[in-house]
Amino acid sequence: MATKKLIKNDDSFDGKRQLNHNALPLVLKEGSVLKSVIDYLHDNAAYYNLSKDDLEKMPLQLEERIIEEKSSFRLEAQKDTSDVVTYVFVQTYFGLPVWEAGVAVTVNKKRESILSSISSAYDEIEVANVNKAALSKKTELGFLHKSLGIEAEVREKKREVKIESERLLVYKYEEKKRTIVPLRHEKTEKDNFENDGEFILPLPPVPDSIKDGNFYVVKEIIFDFPIVVNASLIWRAFIELQTGAVLFLRAFGSNATAMVFDRDPITKGSGLVPSSSDALLTGIRDSVTLSNLNAPSSGGVQSLAGSLVSIQEVESPTIAAPTTNSPYSFAYNARTDNFAAVNVYHHCNGFLQLILDMGFGMSYFNGTAFPVPCDQKAFSYGTVNGYCLGNSTGITSVNFALADNNTASPLSIAADKRVVLHEIGGHGVLYCHVGSANFGFSHSAGDSIAAILSDPGSLAPDRFETFPFTFLSLPATSRRFHNRTPASGWGWAGSIALNPFSSSDPGGYNNEQILSTTLFRLYRSMGGDSADLNTQRFASRFAVYLILKAIGTLTTTTNPATARAFELAMENGDAADWNSQSPLETHAGGAYMKVIRWAFEKQGAFQLAGTATPNNNAGNPPPVDVYINDGRNGEYDYQPNHWSCQDIWNRTTIGDGGGVHEEPIMGQTNYAYVRIKNRGYQAATGIIVKGYHCNPGVGLEFPNDWIAMTTPQLSASNLAANDNVGEIVGPFEWEPSQIGHECMFFTVSATGDPCNTDGRVTGPIPEWRLVPHDNNIGQRNVAPVASTSEGLKASFENRPFWIRNTFDRKVKVEINIKLPDIISKDNWKLSIISEGGQSFYMNAGERKQVRMRMTAGNPVDLKKEAINKNIEIVVKQDGIVVGGMNYYIDPLMEFPSHQIDNESTNCFKTANSLIKCLDLPNTKIKSITVRKINIDITFDNENCDC
Repeated sequence: MATKKLIKNDDSFDGKRQLNHNALPLVLKEGSVLKSVIDYLHDNAAYYNLSKDDLEKMPLQLEERIIEEKSSFRLEAQKDTSDVVTYVFVQTYFGLPVWEAGVAVTVNKKRESILSSISSAYDEIEVANVNKAALSKKTELGFLHKSLGIEAEVREKKREVKIESERLLVYKYEEKKRTIVPLRHEKTEKDNFENDGEFILPLPPVPDSIKDGNFYVVKEIIFDFPIVVNASLIWRAFIELQTGAVLFLRAFGSNATAMVFDRDPITKGSGLVPSSSDALLTGIRDSVTLSNLNAPSSGGVQSLAGSLVSIQEVESPTIAAPTTNSPYSFAYNARTDNFAAVNVYHHCNGFLQLILDMGFGMSYFNGTAFPVPCDQKAFSYGTVNGYCLGNSTGITSVNFALADNNTASPLSIAADKRVVLHEIGGHGVLYCHVGSANFGFSHSAGDSIAAILSDPGSLAPDRFETFPFTFLSLPATSRRFHNRTPASGWGWAGSIALNPFSSSDPGGYNNEQILSTTLFRLYRSMGGDSADLNTQRFASRFAVYLILKAIGTLTTTTNPATARAFELAMENGDAADWNSQSPLETHAGGAYMKVIRWAFEKQGAFQLAGTATPNNNAGNPPPVDVYINDGRNGEYDYQPNHWSCQDIWNRTTIGDGGGVHEEPIMGQTNYAYVRIKNRGYQAATGIIVKGYHCNPGVGLEFPNDWIAMTTPQLSASNLAANDNVGEIVGPFEWEPSQIGHECMFFTVSATGDPCNTDGRVTGPIPEWRLVPHDNNIGQRNVAPVASTSEGLKASFENRPFWIRNTFDRKVKVEINIKLPDIISKDNWKLSIISEGGQSFYMNAGERKQVRMRMTAGNPVDLKKEAINKNIEIVVKQDGIVVGGMNYYIDPLMEFPSHQIDNESTNCFKTANSLIKCLDLPNTKIKSITVRKINIDITFDNENCDC
């Protein structure tokens, strides 16, 4: 069983209960994981209102018929997504599953620990007497036609209804959730089946005997009813059999009308619009390689059919997919059906392949049959449209119409990847995991994935408009954005979020904008706001991985009904290593938990218990949130320079010196200090501060490069709630051993707020992924240099720092040097004089020393107070910023306290002599680091007078 030490995260919200142990996961004892999970629930039975009988029946399987048993629980699923496994215990009544009710416990399989638990179970269920004989009968089609209100459609238009499956369950009827959008009373041809872009049927009203909020035994029927001839569409209905009333109806399809493109003309910066001419649009096509295609036929004909996607005729009109012969070039003008087909194949295949490249495997797609049929021209549900269809276990087809109403010269809506990302990334993955096109609280995460994957390198004039191309002609109220603010009513505690899929938010699209704003904020913090394209791309891919990972942990029972529940799923998803398949590399898990929470907090989640809703406020920080201020006051807006924390400093004598940093003196005891604060709304207690140092370097890795100071840790006094003044902790004694100013790291933890290095991160992790995403950590790579002309030159003469390759592959390293204007304009130059200069390659895991030299220009006065005195060195690996060094010109320092020997090859000569003495292979020495010296000398006793 698990230990009983709990870290609780605002346990109760929106009628749900949860325990969040992601900060300090609970270690499982040896033995069966299932038994340990149930033991854990036993420990928390009172919190989750579980009885002894509930716990005893949890390992049992679901019943297939009604039994004489009231509320209980059964094991529904063991959902395994890489190293994160969720055990789902569905609530039952009469032995039947209660819809979307249960308890789930999420485990990190690799680390054998519990990450969280959550309950959507009802404390009380009462079900009226049921006619068991009626429940045992198979559903007759005539009965189903009448219940659905489609008798005339079936009779007059010869449309067939095919029942795919049926089962019994218990459902709490909620009038406002009966259909995804309100039913229309005016029965026109179109309005019978579509409202606000969502599919509906003309259901009869429920009888007076059906009461809002009551529980009923219903029959879940999964059926195929094509609301347009020859256009398959799967539906789910819950029918109360005594009255024949449909209490719940959803189509496994989502009608994303007027969606726009990924690299559309506006995003590319061309200024073209959907009505632009064929010649202009054709001129901005991109040349790409189509992957995963099947081999050409024996006659050498290549079709658009592959292992993941196949262009097929799913719906009318019938348009033949293009084929080609050697040299197999699918090149067509933009306003053609053939161009549409190529785009459908490329974008659909591309996103499915992205999921595989991320390491999820084919099992992620659950019941999806491959290749997925995709139709490049489907007008069944409108001229300007795109939609993904599915069933309760996976994707059945993805279909597209046009980007505008020009049918004579058609431009496909599928020419933009954003459409595909919204459809497959939003609805397709949900079919595979929650058996629905939608979350319980939002339309989907499709807008989020489209916005995040489209942002790197975008030239769109408004970065925050989710669909900037075809929505140009729409009124402002119909355009979608991912920078919505709680103050404007777009927060998780506001009226919109509290009423998803209601008349105020048909289809849940407004809630989707709240979610896309939240998750885009996460991406921005992870590197999306960087000025460097590859940093943006890395953050984009990682953020989408976390979204897909979170969705992969869900089931029908755990489909989140609130944003808070999805936030917890994302924390769980972050807990495990990411084993990417392409590129082939592993990233330690556990780095982004606090940023995920902050992204939801800023959007209005995590409000204090008892706060009146609806309101338009941001949320609250964690109860305890100790931090070392790196300039962001404990928050997580993107930090382009994470290595220059000013609340860490060194003194050469005891005393904090008012926060003034002094150059460490090598070979003698120095004294480090740090200021800590508390952002939380409760007092911080049990505070522990730890200090580390390491060689001056970039790409430093925890824990391998971090050396504990002589004083490894100190306890600190309690911090008051909301303490933005804080307290100074120190001195930490330490002895620098390296010339060039060693780097200093500090961590702070408190009861209820551990540092990620206290057990959250799953393995060695580079500084650029660790430090800026945990406000409990501060890093200072800032060294003072002399302010006289001769002293500044001497400060950099042969000065070293180290670079570590932080990736599992060979990378290109670029060193960017930025000098203050006052010296650069007078022709001062700082150069890298070691091999490779400012650009070179490093192998996986390699560590390299680089050396610098300052070339003097015209004499300058560097003692002025009102000048920028920072010399900044930024290191990129494959275009991603991994760290840097800062040197500030100290007006009080005339000459460096330690000069680097310009003829410092003596050390290398000595090292070479040592290698020869030890008879080691002749190897070129790249750098020398002294950690420890042990010398054992064995004397010949015959010649030793000792």
